[in-house]
Amino acid sequence: SNAFAQLGLNWSEMGPNDIAGRCRSILVDKTDATGNRMFAAGVSGGVFKSLNAGANWMPVNDQAKSLIVSSMAQNSAGMVYFGTGEAFGRGGDGAGASGFLGTGLYTISPTSSVGIVQDSSVFGDINEVAISASNVIYVAGQKGFFYSTDGGVTFIEETISSTGTLAAMDVKIATNGDIYYSAGAKTSSTSAVYYSSGLFTFTAIT
Repeated sequence: SNAFAQLGLNWSEMGPNDIAGRCRSILVDKTDATGNRMFAAGVSGGVFKSLNAGANWMPVNDQAKSLIVSSMAQNSAGMVYFGTGEAFGRGGDGAGASGFLGTGLYTISPTSSVGIVQDSSVFGDINEVAISASNVIYVAGQKGFFYSTDGGVTFIEETISSTGTLAAMDVKIATNGDIYYSAGAKTSSTSAVYYSSGLFTFTAIT
């Protein structure tokens, strides 16, 4: 586009092509000093891995129960967590209904083995996953906003704020460790962005 041209940016497709589905998440492996190992997650294609900065790709979870992957995050040890389900699919209103159901939260180990953390009965469809520098896992799901301090063995739902049972749509962690998440729907008057300084007590800021 003209905007990219003015910035001097030139883009080229890296794949995977035709088999990955809509790409919802890209993760560069923080434990790979070369920067060549990366993951791409697609809705209907699952997770793919590249060892040469995107020149070639290989499937990671192509035999899994769900290939509807919409988010990924990595902890300090290199474990990749990915959430399944898509609430922002074409034809949906982004308000909680999804035609593409997930089956839970999963991990990819440094040796590329896939394991389940919690099934979808906990979160519903997962919209976003984030992991703090201290390895606290945050999950924004259709059933609410959750966090785990024990590697995903148990999750606690954030209920101090006024979100109630509203879907959590996104979560981001600032460089200073502050956490922000959004919750709600276009039909809800309590939709808002919530903030915490890392103490698991959230307040609305919008």
